[in-house]
Amino acid sequence: MENKLCVALGDFDGVHLGHRRLLDVTVNNPYGFIPAVYTFNGNCKGAKVIMTGTEKRARLTELGVKRIIFDDFEKVRRLSPQEFAENVLFKRLNAGAVVCGMDFRFGRNAAGDIGLLTELCRSAGVFLLTVDCLAGQHGKLSSSDIRLMIRNGEMEKAAAALGSRFFVTGTVSHGKRLGSRHNTPTVNIKIDAGRIVPKYGVYITQTVLDGKKYNGITNVGVRPSVEDTDIANIETNLFDFDAEIYGSQIRVEFIKMLRSERKFESRELLFSQIAADIAAAKAYFDGEKE
Repeated sequence: MENKLCVALGDFDGVHLGHRRLLDVTVNNPYGFIPAVYTFNGNCKGAKVIMTGTEKRARLTELGVKRIIFDDFEKVRRLSPQEFAENVLFKRLNAGAVVCGMDFRFGRNAAGDIGLLTELCRSAGVFLLTVDCLAGQHGKLSSSDIRLMIRNGEMEKAAAALGSRFFVTGTVSHGKRLGSRHNTPTVNIKIDAGRIVPKYGVYITQTVLDGKKYNGITNVGVRPSVEDTDIANIETNLFDFDAEIYGSQIRVEFIKMLRSERKFESRELLFSQIAADIAAAKAYFDGEKE
Protein backbone atom coordinates (compact mmCIF):
# COMPACT_ATOMS: atom_id res chain seq x y z
CA MET A 1 0.00 0.00 0.00
CA GLU A 2 2.76 2.47 0.89
CA ASN A 3 4.35 2.14 -2.57
CA LYS A 4 1.13 2.82 -4.48
CA LEU A 5 0.92 6.08 -6.38
CA CYS A 6 -1.99 8.41 -6.97
CA VAL A 7 -1.05 9.54 -10.48
CA ALA A 8 -2.29 12.75 -12.09
CA LEU A 9 -2.14 12.63 -15.88
CA GLY A 10 -1.52 15.57 -18.20
CA ASP A 11 0.88 17.95 -19.89
CA PHE A 12 0.80 20.40 -16.95
CA ASP A 13 2.50 23.13 -19.00
CA GLY A 14 2.40 26.30 -16.94
CA VAL A 15 0.74 24.45 -14.03
CA HIS A 16 -2.26 26.76 -14.39
CA LEU A 17 -5.36 26.99 -12.19
CA GLY A 18 -7.11 24.16 -14.02
CA HIS A 19 -4.10 21.91 -13.42
CA ARG A 20 -4.13 22.86 -9.77
CA ARG A 21 -7.58 21.39 -9.35
CA LEU A 22 -6.17 18.06 -10.49
CA LEU A 23 -3.18 18.44 -8.21
CA ASP A 24 -5.31 19.30 -5.19
CA VAL A 25 -7.25 16.05 -5.64
CA THR A 26 -4.00 14.13 -6.18
CA VAL A 27 -2.15 15.52 -3.17
CA ASN A 28 -5.19 15.12 -0.90
CA ASN A 29 -6.32 11.76 -2.27
CA PRO A 30 -8.41 9.78 0.25
CA TYR A 31 -6.40 6.56 -0.09
CA GLY A 32 -3.10 7.71 1.38
CA PHE A 33 -1.29 6.96 -1.88
CA ILE A 34 1.88 8.88 -2.78
CA PRO A 35 0.87 11.94 -4.88
CA ALA A 36 2.50 11.74 -8.30
CA VAL A 37 2.37 13.36 -11.73
CA TYR A 38 2.96 11.61 -15.03
CA THR A 39 3.86 14.08 -17.76
CA PHE A 40 6.16 14.57 -20.73
CA ASN A 41 9.44 16.20 -21.64
CA GLY A 42 8.49 19.23 -23.73
CA ASN A 43 5.00 19.42 -25.21
CA CYS A 44 3.37 16.35 -26.76
CA LYS A 45 1.87 18.51 -29.54
CA GLY A 46 5.18 20.19 -30.37
CA ALA A 47 4.16 23.62 -29.07
CA LYS A 48 6.56 26.01 -27.39
CA VAL A 49 6.33 25.55 -23.64
CA ILE A 50 5.30 28.04 -20.95
CA MET A 51 7.66 26.38 -18.46
CA THR A 52 10.84 24.39 -18.87
CA GLY A 53 10.93 20.90 -17.40
CA THR A 54 13.06 22.13 -14.49
CA GLU A 55 10.60 24.93 -13.72
CA LYS A 56 7.62 22.59 -14.00
CA ARG A 57 9.24 20.10 -11.61
CA ALA A 58 9.90 22.88 -9.08
CA ARG A 59 6.31 24.19 -9.25
CA LEU A 60 4.79 20.71 -8.93
CA THR A 61 7.01 20.02 -5.92
CA GLU A 62 5.93 23.31 -4.31
CA LEU A 63 2.32 22.18 -4.67
CA GLY A 64 2.92 18.94 -2.78
CA VAL A 65 3.63 16.38 -5.51
CA LYS A 66 6.11 13.77 -4.22
CA ARG A 67 6.89 11.84 -7.42
CA ILE A 68 7.21 13.44 -10.86
CA ILE A 69 7.64 11.16 -13.84
CA PHE A 70 8.76 12.80 -17.09
CA ASP A 71 8.35 10.43 -20.03
CA ASP A 72 9.38 10.66 -23.66
CA PHE A 73 6.18 11.08 -25.67
CA GLU A 74 7.72 9.41 -28.72
CA LYS A 75 8.26 6.23 -26.72
CA VAL A 76 4.63 5.88 -25.69
CA ARG A 77 2.65 7.58 -28.45
CA ARG A 78 2.15 4.36 -30.42
CA LEU A 79 0.84 2.35 -27.45
CA SER A 80 -2.83 1.45 -27.64
CA PRO A 81 -4.99 2.82 -24.81
CA GLN A 82 -5.01 -0.64 -23.22
CA GLU A 83 -1.22 -0.97 -23.52
CA PHE A 84 -0.66 2.46 -22.03
CA ALA A 85 -2.94 1.79 -19.06
CA GLU A 86 -1.66 -1.70 -18.33
CA ASN A 87 2.06 -1.32 -19.08
CA VAL A 88 2.66 2.26 -17.99
CA LEU A 89 0.05 3.17 -15.38
CA PHE A 90 -0.59 -0.12 -13.65
CA LYS A 91 2.71 -2.00 -14.01
CA ARG A 92 5.49 0.57 -14.35
CA LEU A 93 4.01 3.28 -12.12
CA ASN A 94 2.17 0.97 -9.71
CA ALA A 95 -0.81 3.31 -9.70
CA GLY A 96 -3.37 2.70 -6.99
CA ALA A 97 -5.40 5.66 -8.22
CA VAL A 98 -5.46 7.79 -11.37
CA VAL A 99 -6.54 11.44 -11.56
CA CYS A 100 -7.48 13.18 -14.81
CA GLY A 101 -9.81 15.71 -16.37
CA MET A 102 -13.21 14.75 -17.77
CA ASP A 103 -11.97 15.19 -21.35
CA PHE A 104 -8.72 13.27 -20.95
CA ARG A 105 -7.61 11.30 -24.03
CA PHE A 106 -4.83 8.72 -24.18
CA GLY A 107 -3.24 6.02 -26.29
CA ARG A 108 -2.40 5.87 -29.98
CA ASN A 109 -4.24 8.58 -31.95
CA ALA A 110 -5.84 9.67 -28.65
CA ALA A 111 -8.27 6.78 -29.09
CA GLY A 112 -8.89 6.26 -25.37
CA ASP A 113 -11.44 8.38 -23.52
CA ILE A 114 -12.65 8.63 -19.94
CA GLY A 115 -15.17 5.84 -20.50
CA LEU A 116 -12.49 3.36 -21.56
CA LEU A 117 -10.15 4.46 -18.77
CA THR A 118 -12.96 3.87 -16.28
CA GLU A 119 -13.34 0.27 -17.52
CA LEU A 120 -9.59 -0.39 -17.52
CA CYS A 121 -9.15 0.98 -14.01
CA ARG A 122 -12.11 -0.99 -12.70
CA SER A 123 -10.72 -4.23 -14.15
CA ALA A 124 -7.32 -3.57 -12.57
CA GLY A 125 -8.74 -2.61 -9.18
CA VAL A 126 -7.44 0.95 -9.55
CA PHE A 127 -9.40 3.96 -8.36
CA LEU A 128 -10.20 6.65 -10.95
CA LEU A 129 -10.80 10.23 -9.85
CA THR A 130 -12.11 12.60 -12.51
CA VAL A 131 -11.95 16.36 -12.08
CA ASP A 132 -13.93 19.14 -13.71
CA CYS A 133 -11.11 21.47 -14.72
CA LEU A 134 -13.33 24.41 -15.55
CA ALA A 135 -11.75 27.57 -14.22
CA GLY A 136 -11.66 31.25 -15.03
CA GLN A 137 -14.29 33.61 -16.34
CA HIS A 138 -14.64 32.03 -19.76
CA GLY A 139 -14.80 28.33 -18.94
CA LYS A 140 -12.04 25.78 -19.19
CA LEU A 141 -8.48 27.00 -19.00
CA SER A 142 -5.97 25.57 -21.44
CA SER A 143 -2.24 25.96 -21.82
CA SER A 144 -2.76 26.84 -25.50
CA ASP A 145 -4.99 29.78 -24.53
CA ILE A 146 -2.37 31.01 -22.08
CA ARG A 147 0.35 30.71 -24.73
CA LEU A 148 -1.74 32.99 -26.94
CA MET A 149 -2.06 35.52 -24.11
CA ILE A 150 1.73 35.54 -23.70
CA ARG A 151 2.30 35.90 -27.45
CA ASN A 152 -0.07 38.88 -27.39
CA GLY A 153 1.69 40.49 -24.43
CA GLU A 154 -1.39 40.08 -22.21
CA MET A 155 0.57 39.37 -19.06
CA GLU A 156 -2.16 40.33 -16.61
CA LYS A 157 -4.56 37.85 -18.25
CA ALA A 158 -1.86 35.19 -18.29
CA ALA A 159 -1.13 35.72 -14.59
CA ALA A 160 -4.82 35.41 -13.72
CA ALA A 161 -5.02 32.10 -15.61
CA LEU A 162 -1.73 30.73 -14.30
CA GLY A 163 -2.36 31.76 -10.71
CA SER A 164 1.05 33.46 -10.74
CA ARG A 165 3.06 35.65 -13.09
CA PHE A 166 4.57 34.30 -16.29
CA PHE A 167 8.33 34.20 -15.81
CA VAL A 168 11.55 33.31 -17.58
CA THR A 169 14.66 32.02 -15.84
CA GLY A 170 18.18 32.17 -17.17
CA THR A 171 21.85 32.84 -16.59
CA VAL A 172 22.96 36.47 -16.86
CA SER A 173 25.22 36.91 -19.87
CA HIS A 174 27.30 39.79 -21.22
CA GLY A 175 25.54 42.25 -23.49
CA LYS A 176 26.92 45.08 -25.59
CA ARG A 177 26.96 47.47 -22.57
CA LEU A 178 25.22 50.19 -24.59
CA GLY A 179 22.85 50.87 -21.73
CA SER A 180 25.70 51.39 -19.28
CA ARG A 181 27.00 54.23 -21.40
CA HIS A 182 23.63 55.96 -21.10
CA ASN A 183 23.11 55.31 -17.37
CA THR A 184 20.59 52.51 -18.03
CA PRO A 185 22.63 49.33 -17.37
CA THR A 186 20.89 46.06 -18.14
CA VAL A 187 21.18 42.36 -17.40
CA ASN A 188 20.67 39.93 -20.27
CA ILE A 189 19.43 36.36 -20.46
CA LYS A 190 18.72 34.15 -23.44
CA ILE A 191 15.36 32.51 -24.10
CA ASP A 192 15.39 28.71 -24.07
CA ALA A 193 14.89 27.42 -27.64
CA GLY A 194 11.82 25.40 -26.71
CA ARG A 195 10.13 28.14 -24.74
CA ILE A 196 7.37 30.48 -25.84
CA VAL A 197 8.56 34.03 -26.55
CA PRO A 198 6.39 36.91 -25.33
CA LYS A 199 5.34 39.58 -27.79
CA TYR A 200 8.31 41.77 -28.60
CA GLY A 201 8.13 44.87 -26.47
CA VAL A 202 8.86 46.56 -23.15
CA TYR A 203 7.33 45.23 -19.93
CA ILE A 204 7.09 46.20 -16.30
CA THR A 205 8.84 43.35 -14.48
CA GLN A 206 10.21 42.14 -11.19
CA THR A 207 13.43 40.14 -11.19
CA VAL A 208 14.25 37.57 -8.53
CA LEU A 209 17.93 37.26 -7.58
CA ASP A 210 19.03 35.26 -4.54
CA GLY A 211 15.50 35.30 -3.18
CA LYS A 212 15.11 39.09 -3.41
CA LYS A 213 12.87 40.93 -5.90
CA TYR A 214 13.98 43.99 -7.85
CA ASN A 215 11.64 46.29 -9.78
CA GLY A 216 12.51 47.11 -13.35
CA ILE A 217 11.61 47.10 -17.03
CA THR A 218 12.40 44.41 -19.56
CA ASN A 219 12.75 44.51 -23.32
CA VAL A 220 11.93 41.31 -25.18
CA GLY A 221 12.98 41.24 -28.80
CA VAL A 222 15.77 41.70 -31.29
CA ARG A 223 16.73 45.32 -30.45
CA PRO A 224 16.30 46.68 -34.00
CA SER A 225 17.65 50.11 -33.05
CA VAL A 226 21.09 48.84 -31.97
CA GLU A 227 21.83 45.57 -33.80
CA ASP A 228 20.81 43.44 -36.75
CA THR A 229 19.75 40.03 -35.46
CA ASP A 230 16.78 37.70 -35.46
CA ILE A 231 17.61 36.06 -32.12
CA ALA A 232 15.23 37.15 -29.37
CA ASN A 233 16.81 38.38 -26.16
CA ILE A 234 15.55 39.40 -22.72
CA GLU A 235 17.20 42.59 -21.49
CA THR A 236 16.25 43.95 -18.06
CA ASN A 237 16.97 47.27 -16.40
CA LEU A 238 16.91 46.83 -12.61
CA PHE A 239 16.09 49.98 -10.71
CA ASP A 240 18.61 51.12 -8.09
CA PHE A 241 20.91 48.18 -8.76
CA ASP A 242 24.48 48.28 -10.03
CA ALA A 243 26.16 45.02 -8.87
CA GLU A 244 28.00 42.72 -11.28
CA ILE A 245 25.94 39.52 -11.55
CA TYR A 246 27.26 37.85 -14.70
CA GLY A 247 26.80 34.10 -14.44
CA SER A 248 24.03 34.42 -11.83
CA GLN A 249 20.66 32.72 -12.16
CA ILE A 250 17.70 35.10 -12.24
CA ARG A 251 13.96 34.87 -12.78
CA VAL A 252 12.21 37.68 -14.64
CA GLU A 253 8.50 37.95 -13.78
CA PHE A 254 6.32 39.78 -16.31
CA ILE A 255 3.67 42.12 -14.90
CA LYS A 256 2.38 44.41 -17.65
CA MET A 257 3.29 45.40 -21.19
CA LEU A 258 4.15 49.06 -21.73
CA ARG A 259 4.67 49.16 -25.50
CA SER A 260 5.67 47.11 -28.53
CA GLU A 261 9.27 46.96 -29.66
CA ARG A 262 10.06 49.33 -32.53
CA LYS A 263 13.03 50.77 -34.36
CA PHE A 264 14.09 54.30 -33.46
CA GLU A 265 15.76 56.66 -35.91
CA SER A 266 18.56 57.50 -33.46
CA ARG A 267 19.98 56.22 -30.23
CA GLU A 268 19.08 59.52 -28.61
CA LEU A 269 15.40 58.90 -29.36
CA LEU A 270 15.75 55.30 -28.15
CA PHE A 271 17.23 56.28 -24.80
CA SER A 272 14.73 59.09 -24.41
CA GLN A 273 11.95 56.50 -24.81
CA ILE A 274 13.68 54.18 -22.34
CA ALA A 275 13.72 57.01 -19.80
CA ALA A 276 9.99 57.45 -20.33
CA ASP A 277 9.45 53.68 -19.93
CA ILE A 278 11.38 53.71 -16.67
CA ALA A 279 9.32 56.64 -15.40
CA ALA A 280 6.08 54.84 -16.29
CA ALA A 281 7.21 51.66 -14.51
CA LYS A 282 8.29 53.55 -11.40
CA ALA A 283 4.91 55.31 -11.32
CA TYR A 284 3.26 51.87 -11.53
CA PHE A 285 5.25 50.53 -8.58
CA ASP A 286 4.62 53.72 -6.59
CA GLY A 287 0.90 53.22 -7.20
CA GLU A 288 1.17 49.64 -5.92
CA LYS A 289 2.49 50.96 -2.59
CA GLU A 290 -0.47 53.28 -2.02
